[in-house]
Amino acid sequence: LFFSSGINLVRSRTNILLLGFFVSTADIGNFQVALSTATLASVILIAINSIIAPQFTSLHTNGDKKKLQRLTVLSARLVFVLSVLVTAIFVIFGKNLLTFVFGEKLITAYPALVILLIGQVINAFVGSVNILLNMTGYENEVMKIMVVTSIVNIILTLALAPLVGMVAGAIAISASMT
Repeated sequence: LFFSSGINLVRSRTNILLLGFFVSTADIGNFQVALSTATLASVILIAINSIIAPQFTSLHTNGDKKKLQRLTVLSARLVFVLSVLVTAIFVIFGKNLLTFVFGEKLITAYPALVILLIGQVINAFVGSVNILLNMTGYENEVMKIMVVTSIVNIILTLALAPLVGMVAGAIAISASMT
């Protein structure tokens, strides 16, 4: 679990480092704003995960697969609906919110923000997979998947950054997250 969390942290910062080779420092700052703002959508998933993780473990330990499946589906639906609502707010009002909070210059973060939010919605759609796997004894598989998705993230960032700039980081994060 510790290693998976560490990989996730490194993966989230790798894009900024790699983009530094291809885009201006202003674009790095804009990307960081998009990344930080998109993280708001993941707060819903994190909150739900902290509530359901012990329940996943308990239901799995007791062998109650029917309730485990019901909880998994219910939590995935809840997180998905809430993520869609947050994303809709940012898609509709995102430019105004970015301008209001960060100023006119950071409006260029909007395309990356939308891509990151779409990645969050897709992630929310499939539910709390990492938590479910970690809480039911499959933490080694989660770690392997995290390593593979980190490699995908790096490859996509390096391949796309010369073509689409900071949006490459958003595409890479969203693709590796999904």
